[in-house]
Amino acid sequence: MVTISLCILVHNDAKTLGDCLSCAKKFADEIILVDTGSTDETKAIAATYTDKIFDYDWQYDFAAARNFSFAKATMSHCMWLSPTDTLSETEQNKLFAWKQSTKANAVDMLMTICDTALDKNGKPTSSCFRERIIRNTKTPLWQGRVHEEIPPFGNIQYEDIHIVQQQEDSSQHLQIYNMMLQDNVSFSAKDQYYYATDLYHTQQYETAIPIFQTFLQMADASLEQKITAHQTLAKCYAHCEMSEKQIETLFQSFTLDLPRAEICCDIGSYYFAKSAWEQSAFWYEIALNMEQNPHKSGIIQEECYGYLPCIQLCICFDHLGQWEKARSYNEMAAVFRPDSKAVAYNRRYFQKKIFQQT
Repeated sequence: MVTISLCILVHNDAKTLGDCLSCAKKFADEIILVDTGSTDETKAIAATYTDKIFDYDWQYDFAAARNFSFAKATMSHCMWLSPTDTLSETEQNKLFAWKQSTKANAVDMLMTICDTALDKNGKPTSSCFRERIIRNTKTPLWQGRVHEEIPPFGNIQYEDIHIVQQQEDSSQHLQIYNMMLQDNVSFSAKDQYYYATDLYHTQQYETAIPIFQTFLQMADASLEQKITAHQTLAKCYAHCEMSEKQIETLFQSFTLDLPRAEICCDIGSYYFAKSAWEQSAFWYEIALNMEQNPHKSGIIQEECYGYLPCIQLCICFDHLGQWEKARSYNEMAAVFRPDSKAVAYNRRYFQKKIFQQT
């Protein structure tokens, strides 16, 4: 059976740490908490769950801190969480069942689903697979001062276990990247990608554009990050009112691999904003007919494979005068999101239109 050392880095996380650690009681055999200089009640809260609390002199290097936390682990496998991460009771039970049924030497790396955005009902709207539980090799595994990760190795297993992650602090990431630039540290493709992405998230669109462009020319850039970079770069162009570059960049992503529904929805949105209803409907229909491949390493925007294209197609075909087709897409949208206010509004709209025709 797998045993789990849960390893968490904290810094003034008193507001969220209790919720995070209470989720872990079901599956964690020990909790390793590494504090990087908290001045609030973080350590006091942690002490109600574990006596394995370690102080760490923060070096502006997340990989180094995580490697320090893993070095304190004594179980067969190490698991990491951020202090804002949570698992529902259902997901806790799924993880416990996996742990109970899995031999300790059977899995080197477990990939679980990281939900980075939820709708009002708690349903994931954006998610990706991430390495979450890793065999305790007693060696440093984490790489990268910021946006740290463990390169895949050994027997990798994927499980439908969801962990909710709050949006990370891009300004803190940029602080580290700027320190790296001042120290003349050579950026890897991953560094370049995340540096540009953090600039985007802090609304520094003009600055992000050349960083994304440089990333896309790098030989060691990963496929999924290249595709996502095209999507985010296009958004930067949109914010800078460079619409021709925006649509050109979206189409360029098709030279890399099969189209993604996320990109097709963005193209549909581009034409929708221009009231080009036929072109918009064309791309939304392509998005709707695509299947997810959840084992891809990129971010999956769930609504692009269902609700979003349906509700937009309803509007497009209404503008084209094809009301029955528009109505059918609205009902299809209701399958994905039964409580949608837009669906309810559209139903009333079509009922009124049918009444006026009779």
